[in-house]
Amino acid sequence: MKRRILAPVAAVLTSIGALLVLLALLGSPDLAAAPAALTVTAVEPSSIPNDRDASIVITGTGFTAALSGTQVITPPTVLLNTTELADVGWVASTTLTSTVPAGFPVGVYTVTVETPDGADGSLPDALTVRYPAPELEAVGPLSGTYGQTMALTVTGTHFVPTPTVSLGRVPCPEVGVVSSKTLTVTVPGDLLPGIHDLTVRNPGPDRPQDVLPGAFTLYSPQPAVTDVEPLEGPNDLDIAVVITGTGFAPTPTARLEGTTLNDVAWVSMTQLTARVPWGMDPGTYGLTVTNPAPGAFDAALADAFTVTEGIGVWNPGKLYGGAVSDVLINPDDPDTIYAETQEVGLFRSGDGGASWSFIYAPSAQNTVIDPSHPDRIYLTGDPHHAWQFLWRSDDGGTHWIPLTTTFPVTETSGRRCYASDRLKTYVVSQTHTLYASACGTEDQFRGVIRSTDRGESWEPAIGGLTDTQVTDLAIHPTEALTMVAGTASGNVFISHNGGMTWTFASQPVSYVRELDVNPFGEHEVWIAAGTGFGGAPGVLKSTDAGLTEWTSVAPPGDVGYLDDFFTFAPRAWGQTYSETVFVACGHKTTDGGESWSSFGPESDWIYDYVYDFEPHPTQTRTLYAGVHDEGVYKTTDGGATWHVVNEGLTGLVPNELHSVPDHPDTVYAFDEFQQRMYKATQGGAVWQTLPITGVQGILVDPFTPTRIYAGVTRGVYISEDGGQTWPQFVHIDPPPDYEGDWYWANVLRAHPDNPGELLAAVSPNDGSASWTSTIIYRSTDWGQTWARGEMLPKGVRDIAYDPISPTIVYATTGDNALDPDLQGPVLKSTDSGQTWKSLDIQGVIGVEVEPGTHRVYIPNGPPCVDSVLCFSDDYGKTWHPTGEEHPAYITDFTFGSGDPPVIYAHSDGGLLKSEDRGKTWSKAAGTLERVPIYALTTAQAEERDILYAATTGGYVEDAGAQALRPAATADTLANPGVYRYTTRRARQLYLPLVLKAPTIQ
Repeated sequence: MKRRILAPVAAVLTSIGALLVLLALLGSPDLAAAPAALTVTAVEPSSIPNDRDASIVITGTGFTAALSGTQVITPPTVLLNTTELADVGWVASTTLTSTVPAGFPVGVYTVTVETPDGADGSLPDALTVRYPAPELEAVGPLSGTYGQTMALTVTGTHFVPTPTVSLGRVPCPEVGVVSSKTLTVTVPGDLLPGIHDLTVRNPGPDRPQDVLPGAFTLYSPQPAVTDVEPLEGPNDLDIAVVITGTGFAPTPTARLEGTTLNDVAWVSMTQLTARVPWGMDPGTYGLTVTNPAPGAFDAALADAFTVTEGIGVWNPGKLYGGAVSDVLINPDDPDTIYAETQEVGLFRSGDGGASWSFIYAPSAQNTVIDPSHPDRIYLTGDPHHAWQFLWRSDDGGTHWIPLTTTFPVTETSGRRCYASDRLKTYVVSQTHTLYASACGTEDQFRGVIRSTDRGESWEPAIGGLTDTQVTDLAIHPTEALTMVAGTASGNVFISHNGGMTWTFASQPVSYVRELDVNPFGEHEVWIAAGTGFGGAPGVLKSTDAGLTEWTSVAPPGDVGYLDDFFTFAPRAWGQTYSETVFVACGHKTTDGGESWSSFGPESDWIYDYVYDFEPHPTQTRTLYAGVHDEGVYKTTDGGATWHVVNEGLTGLVPNELHSVPDHPDTVYAFDEFQQRMYKATQGGAVWQTLPITGVQGILVDPFTPTRIYAGVTRGVYISEDGGQTWPQFVHIDPPPDYEGDWYWANVLRAHPDNPGELLAAVSPNDGSASWTSTIIYRSTDWGQTWARGEMLPKGVRDIAYDPISPTIVYATTGDNALDPDLQGPVLKSTDSGQTWKSLDIQGVIGVEVEPGTHRVYIPNGPPCVDSVLCFSDDYGKTWHPTGEEHPAYITDFTFGSGDPPVIYAHSDGGLLKSEDRGKTWSKAAGTLERVPIYALTTAQAEERDILYAATTGGYVEDAGAQALRPAATADTLANPGVYRYTTRRARQLYLPLVLKAPTIQ
């Protein structure tokens, strides 16, 4: 009964519900009202995998639907780019639903909705369809060893070709897809030892990934240490070392017994670099290298590195090279070679140039070897010191005996002579006779003398020699009594009786620079004309027995003329080389001068700077070249290739040294004679010739130490990388009314407080060696522009800022020489160098202001002629001697640390030091006690003060460096070069020998 009643009721209710829904739809604002603008605002989720059907919900506005009768609704159309989705559900005018089928292509899609009435709207990049995320299960093998090439197998699911795989953050270089469940990968070679997560990322949008934590362990191998380079080093600086071996993994630790090395860097599995910290006790240490964990295996090398005492001792540097003016070879032992270096002395090599030792100081010129006794050597010393005129060694240069020469008094033509022509020696082996020629003026030696007892006694050989200013002699190679003499006036004389009598032959040139006789053929005589005193250049030769007729030798086309020294091929080379001549300008001829070819070391700054070629006495393809500032070069392939052979040849002595702020192991050096710049690292253990020439002055920027300024002709070069490159040249306008091109920035200084503010002293050249005037230019933009100051009457020698009041600047002026009589006044500026006034003092070379004070010092000037220094505490108004007298001539000085600051002074007689503001002075103990010092600089490091000093070296004896004994030995020589001396600040400094202690205040 109840069922019969309820059924009709349900039907009625259903009909009523349907009617209500229909009425609601008909009355709905979504259908009845004007449709809203169609927009698509979002899709959720915005990213879906394509391995299964995925439902999405699209929201926006204006999603209208159409009725089909009263029961069916036609929803809008949904497209992914241009692909229509089949299943769209209309929820409301703001919401649609749809399903993206499994396998839909991956990509980023624009979602578009189109309504039945033709409206549409889109949302770019609204939906990302991606590959499914992989699911990792296992890796095999689980571990490996660094340095091995390994393949891994990765298992899991949902791997899609081709995924990327990484261990930690390092991508695996090779990935192979075996199936959707298996991958093969190669362990990357740069993966470091450690425990690494494995990450697999499928391709395509979102790069879905999975991570397997701690999946693979890479162990360090067992290392082995085989060598350390260098094997030793001083303990006053950090020492860079290279450790070689096998099995090094990035990055191990290294220690010398209990001391850990700093800055260990992994180079390869066979090489590490590190720094031995300063301050270790001297001794020999074992080295231990420990690879990183996991593994952390050790390797040890016993007695691997020796720490030497570098604190409180002089450490010689390795600045090799020099102006080698002549190379000589022992004819009986061609591996024994000698090299003359200007301003320094004589070096000897016993291994064909592979290494050199210093055997004579302070200067060597015109060295000759007795061909009949090759261990017997003669040389002339510094021509400015008569007491070091002529020397002989009977043991290859180990000991030296002074010889006294006696020249007759003769008339002079008054012609000037080259310094190297003032005294020359020649040996005639057949007659065992030693000859000496001299080209002196006024009261100096002139003429020719000869000796038959190795220079112990002499007799004149000037009969018929009407011009006694002899510049060179040439000995006939087969007729020992026949010789030719040339003079400073260009006259040529000939003798056929060993110089007892001479006959005038001709005057082919205005100055005879060199004479030589070809050892082959007709033995023609060659002559080179000197051009230094206004004479015409050229090389001539004569085959005329009387030397009355001369033929000009054609110069090489790219040289223009010849006036350089020439060398004939040795007789032992054979007749094939009878017309071969080597010329110092970097050329050779094989046809007696008819044609020429370039010859010698090739470099932008070496050609035309070769001083001498020396051929091997028997080997036709081996020659040596003495080069302007590069030392000695050697070829063993006839000149096709050349290589430097300078180890130990410390012939370069800079006259300026500049330390680098915060880098105490780095020094820049400038050689005024060579006009080159050099850079030292590791405290002078490593030197580099910087790629710049013509340098007149240098400056290290105190605020940016990698910025280096180089004063050159007509401007300044600027390097931003510590001198490695010089891309920028800044031209400085010439002084007013100066029409020449030869003016240069020779003194550069930086303001102590204002970055970028610089001063440059620019001196024009009037054609002489003198500095007749200077303008000090000022820059406030790091040298980019320069403002010209006022003309000063003399060349500027030095500039110094007051460190307390840098608007006050001092300058010393004078000639380009050390003679105080040629120096000008001391100047002062009170406007940072823009204008200058003269102080009432002159004859001064250098000036410095004491750090932290106003006290200004000058050396060797009135009123401190008998004192080492003078000082002023009132800005140069009055001057006072600092203290005691001292016989040494001070050329410059610098300050160290301390309170008051230590003063170091360099002189022609050694290094001096004062700890009491110049009241008392002491001499350097040890190597530099009495040898000339050319340059100084100081540097401050952690708990240390470092002093660098440049010296030409010399003999160190109780009587002084220049009071040589009758038989001086090379064992008493101090080598030339740049030295380093380090002291701890907590200890007494290194110069303990007090000479005097006057009470002057």
